[in-house]
Amino acid sequence: MFSTIGLGAALFWGAYAADVVFGDFLVFISGSSIIRICVLIVVLGVFSAIYTYYGGLSAVVRTDLIQFGILFFGGVVVLFIAINHLGGWSALYEKTPDLMHLHLPADHPQLPWIALIGLFFLNINYWCANQTVIQRSLAARSLKDAQAGLLVGGIMKYVMAVVIIVPGIALAGILTDSPLSDPDQTFPYLVSNFLPTGLRGLILCALFASLMSTVDSIFNSLSTLWSIDIYQGYINQKATDRELVKNGRRTILVTLLTGITMGWVLVYVKFENPEAAFTHTLNDLRYYVNCGIVIIICSAAFYFVKNKWAVLMAFFFTIPMHLTLKAIYPDMNYFVRAMWVILAGLIIAFAYNRKFSSIFDVVSFPDRKLKAFSYMLLISLVVLHIIFH
Repeated sequence: MFSTIGLGAALFWGAYAADVVFGDFLVFISGSSIIRICVLIVVLGVFSAIYTYYGGLSAVVRTDLIQFGILFFGGVVVLFIAINHLGGWSALYEKTPDLMHLHLPADHPQLPWIALIGLFFLNINYWCANQTVIQRSLAARSLKDAQAGLLVGGIMKYVMAVVIIVPGIALAGILTDSPLSDPDQTFPYLVSNFLPTGLRGLILCALFASLMSTVDSIFNSLSTLWSIDIYQGYINQKATDRELVKNGRRTILVTLLTGITMGWVLVYVKFENPEAAFTHTLNDLRYYVNCGIVIIICSAAFYFVKNKWAVLMAFFFTIPMHLTLKAIYPDMNYFVRAMWVILAGLIIAFAYNRKFSSIFDVVSFPDRKLKAFSYMLLISLVVLHIIFH
Protein backbone atom coordinates (compact mmCIF):
# COMPACT_ATOMS: atom_id res chain seq x y z
CA MET A 1 0.00 0.00 0.00
CA PHE A 2 2.75 2.49 1.00
CA SER A 3 5.00 1.62 -1.92
CA THR A 4 2.23 1.84 -4.52
CA ILE A 5 -0.77 4.08 -3.89
CA GLY A 6 0.79 6.07 -1.02
CA LEU A 7 4.08 6.91 -2.67
CA GLY A 8 2.64 7.14 -6.16
CA ALA A 9 -0.02 9.62 -5.00
CA ALA A 10 2.57 11.80 -3.25
CA LEU A 11 4.77 11.94 -6.35
CA PHE A 12 1.80 12.57 -8.61
CA TRP A 13 0.40 15.47 -6.57
CA GLY A 14 3.74 17.24 -6.39
CA ALA A 15 4.41 16.88 -10.10
CA TYR A 16 0.83 17.76 -11.07
CA ALA A 17 0.70 20.93 -8.98
CA ALA A 18 4.16 22.03 -10.16
CA ASP A 19 3.13 21.63 -13.78
CA VAL A 20 -0.14 23.50 -13.33
CA VAL A 21 1.54 26.47 -11.62
CA PHE A 22 4.86 26.55 -13.48
CA GLY A 23 4.05 24.77 -16.74
CA ASP A 24 5.12 27.82 -18.78
CA PHE A 25 8.64 27.52 -17.37
CA LEU A 26 8.81 23.75 -17.94
CA VAL A 27 8.06 23.63 -21.65
CA PHE A 28 11.75 22.82 -22.26
CA ILE A 29 10.95 19.34 -20.91
CA SER A 30 8.08 18.77 -23.32
CA GLY A 31 5.12 20.53 -24.87
CA SER A 32 2.83 17.85 -23.44
CA SER A 33 1.57 18.34 -19.88
CA ILE A 34 1.32 14.58 -19.35
CA ILE A 35 4.95 14.00 -20.34
CA ARG A 36 6.13 16.88 -18.11
CA ILE A 37 4.29 15.43 -15.12
CA CYS A 38 5.75 11.97 -15.74
CA VAL A 39 9.28 13.42 -15.93
CA LEU A 40 8.73 15.45 -12.75
CA ILE A 41 7.54 12.32 -10.94
CA VAL A 42 10.86 10.64 -11.74
CA VAL A 43 12.98 13.68 -10.78
CA LEU A 44 11.19 14.27 -7.47
CA GLY A 45 11.23 10.60 -6.56
CA VAL A 46 14.93 10.17 -7.28
CA PHE A 47 15.89 13.35 -5.40
CA SER A 48 13.96 12.31 -2.27
CA ALA A 49 15.31 8.76 -2.44
CA ILE A 50 18.94 9.93 -2.57
CA TYR A 51 19.03 11.80 0.73
CA THR A 52 16.85 9.19 2.45
CA TYR A 53 19.16 6.43 1.16
CA TYR A 54 22.25 8.02 2.67
CA GLY A 55 20.79 9.84 5.67
CA GLY A 56 18.12 7.55 7.12
CA LEU A 57 15.63 8.76 9.74
CA SER A 58 18.02 11.46 10.96
CA ALA A 59 18.03 13.07 7.53
CA VAL A 60 14.25 12.71 7.28
CA VAL A 61 13.62 14.46 10.60
CA ARG A 62 16.12 17.29 9.95
CA THR A 63 14.79 18.00 6.47
CA ASP A 64 11.20 17.79 7.71
CA LEU A 65 11.84 20.62 10.17
CA ILE A 66 13.09 22.87 7.35
CA GLN A 67 10.36 21.72 4.99
CA PHE A 68 7.64 22.39 7.55
CA GLY A 69 8.85 25.95 8.04
CA ILE A 70 8.77 26.64 4.30
CA LEU A 71 5.43 24.88 3.88
CA PHE A 72 3.79 26.71 6.77
CA PHE A 73 5.00 30.14 5.66
CA GLY A 74 3.92 29.52 2.08
CA GLY A 75 0.50 28.30 3.21
CA VAL A 76 -0.03 31.37 5.40
CA VAL A 77 0.86 33.65 2.47
CA VAL A 78 -1.73 31.95 0.22
CA LEU A 79 -4.30 32.09 3.04
CA PHE A 80 -4.07 35.85 3.62
CA ILE A 81 -3.91 36.70 -0.07
CA ALA A 82 -7.03 34.62 -0.74
CA ILE A 83 -8.87 36.26 2.17
CA ASN A 84 -7.78 39.70 0.95
CA HIS A 85 -9.17 39.07 -2.55
CA LEU A 86 -12.43 37.81 -1.05
CA GLY A 87 -12.88 40.97 0.99
CA GLY A 88 -11.81 40.02 4.51
CA TRP A 89 -12.61 37.32 7.07
CA SER A 90 -16.21 38.47 7.51
CA ALA A 91 -16.80 37.87 3.80
CA LEU A 92 -16.46 34.12 4.44
CA TYR A 93 -19.83 34.24 6.21
CA GLU A 94 -21.33 36.81 3.85
CA LYS A 95 -20.41 35.16 0.53
CA THR A 96 -19.95 31.48 1.44
CA PRO A 97 -22.04 30.85 4.60
CA ASP A 98 -23.02 27.36 3.41
CA LEU A 99 -19.34 26.31 3.32
CA MET A 100 -18.50 27.40 6.89
CA HIS A 101 -19.72 24.19 8.51
CA LEU A 102 -17.92 21.07 9.70
CA HIS A 103 -21.05 18.94 9.32
CA LEU A 104 -22.55 18.81 5.86
CA PRO A 105 -26.05 17.50 5.00
CA ALA A 106 -26.69 13.76 5.12
CA ASP A 107 -27.17 13.64 1.34
CA HIS A 108 -23.90 15.43 0.53
CA PRO A 109 -22.08 13.35 -2.14
CA GLN A 110 -18.54 13.62 -0.69
CA LEU A 111 -18.73 14.31 3.05
CA PRO A 112 -22.17 13.76 4.63
CA TRP A 113 -22.16 14.30 8.40
CA ILE A 114 -22.58 10.59 9.09
CA ALA A 115 -19.28 10.02 7.27
CA LEU A 116 -17.52 11.43 10.34
CA ILE A 117 -18.04 8.07 12.04
CA GLY A 118 -16.27 6.19 9.27
CA LEU A 119 -13.65 8.94 9.11
CA PHE A 120 -13.00 8.54 12.84
CA PHE A 121 -12.27 4.83 12.43
CA LEU A 122 -10.08 5.40 9.39
CA ASN A 123 -8.08 8.04 11.26
CA ILE A 124 -7.22 5.38 13.84
CA ASN A 125 -5.30 3.67 11.07
CA TYR A 126 -3.62 6.81 9.73
CA TRP A 127 -2.72 8.67 12.92
CA CYS A 128 -2.25 5.75 15.30
CA ALA A 129 -0.68 2.98 13.24
CA ASN A 130 0.71 4.50 10.05
CA GLN A 131 4.45 4.00 10.30
CA THR A 132 5.17 7.07 8.21
CA VAL A 133 3.36 9.19 10.82
CA ILE A 134 4.38 7.57 14.10
CA GLN A 135 8.02 6.86 13.20
CA ARG A 136 9.05 10.13 14.90
CA SER A 137 7.27 9.05 18.08
CA LEU A 138 8.93 5.63 17.95
CA ALA A 139 12.30 7.40 17.77
CA ALA A 140 11.56 9.66 20.78
CA ARG A 141 13.78 9.48 23.86
CA SER A 142 10.87 8.60 26.17
CA LEU A 143 7.10 8.12 26.32
CA LYS A 144 6.79 11.66 27.69
CA ASP A 145 8.68 13.14 24.74
CA ALA A 146 6.60 11.10 22.28
CA GLN A 147 3.31 12.21 23.83
CA ALA A 148 4.44 15.85 23.97
CA GLY A 149 5.30 15.73 20.27
CA LEU A 150 1.92 14.23 19.39
CA LEU A 151 0.06 16.91 21.38
CA VAL A 152 2.01 19.69 19.69
CA GLY A 153 1.13 18.05 16.38
CA GLY A 154 -2.52 18.08 17.44
CA ILE A 155 -2.41 21.85 18.00
CA MET A 156 -0.70 22.40 14.65
CA LYS A 157 -3.49 20.44 12.98
CA TYR A 158 -5.90 23.19 14.00
CA VAL A 159 -3.65 25.76 12.36
CA MET A 160 -3.08 23.70 9.23
CA ALA A 161 -6.82 23.08 8.87
CA VAL A 162 -7.30 26.83 8.54
CA VAL A 163 -4.33 27.21 6.18
CA ILE A 164 -5.50 24.37 3.92
CA ILE A 165 -9.30 24.68 3.97
CA VAL A 166 -10.04 28.41 4.17
CA PRO A 167 -8.24 29.42 0.92
CA GLY A 168 -10.44 26.95 -0.98
CA ILE A 169 -13.57 28.40 0.61
CA ALA A 170 -12.37 31.92 -0.21
CA LEU A 171 -11.80 30.96 -3.86
CA ALA A 172 -15.34 29.54 -4.04
CA GLY A 173 -16.58 32.95 -2.92
CA ILE A 174 -14.37 34.76 -5.43
CA LEU A 175 -15.42 32.58 -8.38
CA THR A 176 -19.13 32.46 -7.55
CA ASP A 177 -20.20 33.03 -11.15
CA SER A 178 -17.56 30.85 -12.80
CA PRO A 179 -16.43 28.00 -10.53
CA LEU A 180 -13.51 25.79 -11.49
CA SER A 181 -14.39 22.73 -13.55
CA ASP A 182 -11.52 20.78 -11.96
CA PRO A 183 -11.59 20.99 -8.12
CA ASP A 184 -7.99 19.73 -7.93
CA GLN A 185 -6.81 23.02 -9.45
CA THR A 186 -7.94 25.18 -6.51
CA PHE A 187 -4.50 25.68 -4.97
CA PRO A 188 -2.66 26.04 -8.32
CA TYR A 189 -5.29 28.60 -9.42
CA LEU A 190 -4.71 30.71 -6.30
CA VAL A 191 -0.95 30.65 -6.81
CA SER A 192 -1.05 31.32 -10.56
CA ASN A 193 -3.57 34.17 -10.49
CA PHE A 194 -3.12 35.98 -7.18
CA LEU A 195 0.58 35.73 -6.31
CA PRO A 196 3.45 37.73 -7.84
CA THR A 197 6.35 35.86 -9.43
CA GLY A 198 8.65 35.98 -6.40
CA LEU A 199 6.03 34.56 -4.07
CA ARG A 200 5.15 31.93 -6.65
CA GLY A 201 8.75 30.70 -6.36
CA LEU A 202 8.35 30.51 -2.58
CA ILE A 203 5.16 28.50 -2.96
CA LEU A 204 6.98 26.15 -5.34
CA CYS A 205 9.55 25.57 -2.59
CA ALA A 206 6.73 24.96 -0.12
CA LEU A 207 5.08 22.55 -2.54
CA PHE A 208 8.23 20.52 -3.03
CA ALA A 209 8.88 20.63 0.72
CA SER A 210 5.47 19.10 1.38
CA LEU A 211 6.05 16.45 -1.27
CA MET A 212 9.53 15.48 -0.08
CA SER A 213 8.38 15.30 3.55
CA THR A 214 5.79 12.71 2.57
CA VAL A 215 7.99 10.80 0.16
CA ASP A 216 11.06 10.55 2.40
CA SER A 217 8.86 9.38 5.29
CA ILE A 218 7.44 6.60 3.13
CA PHE A 219 10.90 5.56 1.94
CA ASN A 220 12.24 5.41 5.49
CA SER A 221 9.19 3.58 6.84
CA LEU A 222 9.26 0.91 4.16
CA SER A 223 12.97 0.29 4.61
CA THR A 224 12.41 -0.06 8.37
CA LEU A 225 9.42 -2.37 8.02
CA TRP A 226 11.22 -4.62 5.56
CA SER A 227 14.60 -4.81 7.29
CA ILE A 228 13.31 -5.20 10.87
CA ASP A 229 9.91 -6.88 10.64
CA ILE A 230 10.44 -9.12 7.62
CA TYR A 231 14.13 -9.61 6.89
CA GLN A 232 15.29 -9.88 10.51
CA GLY A 233 12.01 -11.38 11.71
CA TYR A 234 11.72 -14.22 9.18
CA ILE A 235 14.61 -14.37 6.69
CA ASN A 236 17.76 -13.78 8.73
CA GLN A 237 17.12 -13.55 12.47
CA LYS A 238 20.85 -13.17 13.19
CA ALA A 239 21.34 -10.28 10.78
CA THR A 240 23.95 -7.70 11.77
CA ASP A 241 23.29 -3.97 11.80
CA ARG A 242 25.25 -3.62 8.57
CA GLU A 243 23.08 -6.24 6.87
CA LEU A 244 19.90 -4.54 8.10
CA VAL A 245 21.02 -1.16 6.76
CA LYS A 246 22.02 -2.73 3.45
CA ASN A 247 18.63 -4.42 3.03
CA GLY A 248 16.83 -1.26 4.09
CA ARG A 249 18.61 0.73 1.40
CA ARG A 250 17.73 -1.85 -1.22
CA THR A 251 14.11 -1.46 -0.19
CA ILE A 252 14.30 2.26 -0.96
CA LEU A 253 15.46 1.52 -4.51
CA VAL A 254 12.69 -1.02 -5.12
CA THR A 255 10.11 1.31 -3.57
CA LEU A 256 11.27 4.14 -5.83
CA LEU A 257 10.49 2.03 -8.90
CA THR A 258 7.04 0.96 -7.66
CA GLY A 259 6.20 4.52 -6.59
CA ILE A 260 7.18 6.01 -9.96
CA THR A 261 5.19 3.32 -11.77
CA MET A 262 2.08 4.00 -9.68
CA GLY A 263 2.58 7.75 -10.16
CA TRP A 264 2.44 7.23 -13.93
CA VAL A 265 -0.69 5.09 -13.57
CA LEU A 266 -2.36 7.86 -11.53
CA VAL A 267 -1.49 10.37 -14.26
CA TYR A 268 -3.51 8.26 -16.67
CA VAL A 269 -6.41 7.90 -14.20
CA LYS A 270 -6.50 11.63 -13.52
CA PHE A 271 -6.49 12.74 -17.16
CA GLU A 272 -9.09 10.14 -18.08
CA ASN A 273 -11.56 11.96 -15.80
CA PRO A 274 -10.14 15.45 -15.17
CA GLU A 275 -13.32 16.91 -13.69
CA ALA A 276 -13.48 14.43 -10.80
CA ALA A 277 -12.05 15.27 -7.37
CA PHE A 278 -9.03 12.98 -7.50
CA THR A 279 -8.54 12.95 -3.72
CA HIS A 280 -11.81 11.07 -3.31
CA THR A 281 -10.82 8.59 -6.02
CA LEU A 282 -7.58 7.78 -4.19
CA ASN A 283 -9.33 7.48 -0.83
CA ASP A 284 -11.86 5.07 -2.28
CA LEU A 285 -8.99 2.86 -3.47
CA ARG A 286 -7.11 3.01 -0.16
CA TYR A 287 -10.06 2.08 2.02
CA TYR A 288 -10.45 -1.35 0.49
CA VAL A 289 -7.38 -2.30 2.52
CA ASN A 290 -7.41 0.29 5.32
CA CYS A 291 -10.70 -0.90 6.80
CA GLY A 292 -9.20 -4.30 7.54
CA ILE A 293 -6.15 -2.67 9.13
CA VAL A 294 -8.44 -0.65 11.44
CA ILE A 295 -10.02 -3.90 12.67
CA ILE A 296 -6.62 -5.39 13.45
CA ILE A 297 -5.53 -2.23 15.32
CA CYS A 298 -8.70 -2.02 17.40
CA SER A 299 -8.56 -5.75 18.17
CA ALA A 300 -4.96 -5.48 19.33
CA ALA A 301 -5.61 -2.39 21.46
CA PHE A 302 -8.99 -3.07 23.05
CA TYR A 303 -9.60 -6.83 23.03
CA PHE A 304 -8.18 -9.64 25.08
CA VAL A 305 -7.70 -11.58 21.87
CA LYS A 306 -8.27 -15.29 22.43
CA ASN A 307 -9.00 -16.21 18.83
CA LYS A 308 -6.55 -14.58 16.44
CA TRP A 309 -8.08 -16.42 13.49
CA ALA A 310 -11.36 -14.58 14.05
CA VAL A 311 -9.56 -11.26 13.71
CA LEU A 312 -7.79 -12.49 10.59
CA MET A 313 -11.11 -13.66 9.16
CA ALA A 314 -12.62 -10.23 9.89
CA PHE A 315 -9.67 -8.61 8.12
CA PHE A 316 -10.16 -10.62 4.91
CA PHE A 317 -13.93 -10.18 5.17
CA THR A 318 -13.68 -6.42 4.63
CA ILE A 319 -12.71 -6.48 0.93
CA PRO A 320 -15.59 -8.69 -0.32
CA MET A 321 -18.00 -6.71 1.88
CA HIS A 322 -16.71 -3.48 0.30
CA LEU A 323 -17.33 -4.91 -3.18
CA THR A 324 -20.77 -6.22 -2.21
CA LEU A 325 -21.94 -2.90 -0.76
CA LYS A 326 -20.62 -1.02 -3.78
CA ALA A 327 -22.49 -3.38 -6.12
CA ILE A 328 -25.78 -3.16 -4.18
CA TYR A 329 -25.53 0.54 -3.23
CA PRO A 330 -23.36 2.17 -5.92
CA ASP A 331 -24.32 5.68 -4.77
CA MET A 332 -23.34 5.13 -1.13
CA ASN A 333 -20.65 7.55 0.04
CA TYR A 334 -17.31 5.75 0.42
CA PHE A 335 -16.83 7.03 3.99
CA VAL A 336 -20.24 5.66 4.95
CA ARG A 337 -19.44 2.38 3.21
CA ALA A 338 -16.17 2.17 5.15
CA MET A 339 -18.10 2.77 8.39
CA TRP A 340 -20.40 -0.20 7.81
CA VAL A 341 -17.52 -2.43 6.72
CA ILE A 342 -15.47 -1.61 9.83
CA LEU A 343 -18.42 -2.04 12.21
CA ALA A 344 -19.28 -5.41 10.66
CA GLY A 345 -15.66 -6.55 10.90
CA LEU A 346 -15.40 -5.48 14.55
CA ILE A 347 -18.57 -7.43 15.33
CA ILE A 348 -17.06 -10.56 13.79
CA ALA A 349 -13.81 -10.12 15.73
CA PHE A 350 -15.65 -9.35 18.96
CA ALA A 351 -17.97 -12.36 18.64
CA TYR A 352 -15.00 -14.66 19.25
CA ASN A 353 -13.14 -12.42 21.73
CA ARG A 354 -15.92 -11.26 24.00
CA LYS A 355 -13.81 -9.37 26.48
CA PHE A 356 -12.70 -5.74 26.19
CA SER A 357 -9.64 -4.32 27.89
CA SER A 358 -10.10 -1.20 29.99
CA ILE A 359 -9.36 2.15 28.38
CA PHE A 360 -7.17 2.89 31.40
CA ASP A 361 -5.04 -0.14 30.53
CA VAL A 362 -4.48 1.22 27.05
CA VAL A 363 -3.88 4.91 27.81
CA SER A 364 -1.27 6.07 30.32
CA PHE A 365 0.42 9.41 31.00
CA PRO A 366 3.83 9.70 32.69
CA ASP A 367 3.22 13.40 33.27
CA ARG A 368 0.16 15.08 34.82
CA LYS A 369 0.58 18.23 32.74
CA LEU A 370 0.50 16.20 29.54
CA LYS A 371 -2.62 14.41 30.76
CA ALA A 372 -4.40 17.69 31.50
CA PHE A 373 -3.29 19.15 28.18
CA SER A 374 -4.55 16.13 26.25
CA TYR A 375 -8.00 16.38 27.83
CA MET A 376 -8.09 20.12 27.06
CA LEU A 377 -7.27 19.33 23.43
CA LEU A 378 -10.08 16.75 23.33
CA ILE A 379 -12.58 19.20 24.86
CA SER A 380 -11.53 21.93 22.40
CA LEU A 381 -12.22 19.54 19.51
CA VAL A 382 -15.74 18.88 20.81
CA VAL A 383 -16.34 22.62 21.28
CA LEU A 384 -15.22 23.36 17.70
CA HIS A 385 -17.65 20.77 16.36
CA ILE A 386 -20.44 22.46 18.32
CA ILE A 387 -19.51 25.97 17.18
CA PHE A 388 -19.02 25.10 13.51
CA HIS A 389 -21.65 22.38 13.30
